[in-house]
Amino acid sequence: MKSKSSFLLVLATAVAVLWGLTSKAAATTATFDFDTNGVGLPTPFTDTNNGISASFSSTGDPGGFATGNILVPFITLTGITLLDPGPAGLNNLPLDITFNVPITNIFFRFALNDMTNMTQMQMTTNAGGSISANGVLLAGSQFPEGSVTFSGAPFTSVELTSGAPDFAIDDIVVTTPVAAVPGPIVGAGLPGLILAGGVLLLLARRRRKIA
Repeated sequence: MKSKSSFLLVLATAVAVLWGLTSKAAATTATFDFDTNGVGLPTPFTDTNNGISASFSSTGDPGGFATGNILVPFITLTGITLLDPGPAGLNNLPLDITFNVPITNIFFRFALNDMTNMTQMQMTTNAGGSISANGVLLAGSQFPEGSVTFSGAPFTSVELTSGAPDFAIDDIVVTTPVAAVPGPIVGAGLPGLILAGGVLLLLARRRRKIA
């Protein structure tokens, strides 16, 4: 019975090692800057980058927001931005962004149509997270500009709101959670041969001792 138990123990150990190790998969990062959308694309629409899709929509759709530029350029928001009012001509709209995968980190730049700089940008996630940020009136700009950086429980959508009648966003960067995945199989190639040889040698020695 003792020899049989030892054999099963060695066999189980070998199988566990050959099964593979658990490792961490790198998180995926995607950027949405609207520069490839062109001017005049109204919400709702979906952009995809690096396998992550972001769908932009608003209660004022169709056309609550739209991609575009303004006559007085922003300082930190460059190129094409997403802003309201869109073709629908509505103000004070929330902007919803829905992702096709869970997200744990998000960054974006914003500008507020509030030259008094008395309002904020607010963001809430569907996982219960929230954050608020103030803009800064930069030299050469008529609109307070700022950025939001948030990390929290995995979420698949965010809602952006502001006390300003209109706002613009740009340079959205999101990151997925780090996932645990099966690691490399130890039993492949030369390491596998060494392991198998060691197991067989150990078994042979045990059998000789029993005999």
